[in-house]
Amino acid sequence: MAGLITDFNGNISIFSALAVYAFTIIVALLIL
Repeated sequence: MAGLITDFNGNISIFSALAVYAFTIIVALLIL
């Protein structure tokens, strides 16, 4: 979400992508 707003900044965009990826893993672990 934040990555879309700060897409002009590569660093923040990458950080947001990693945060979303980590969040997805956490949710998957909670479901399992």
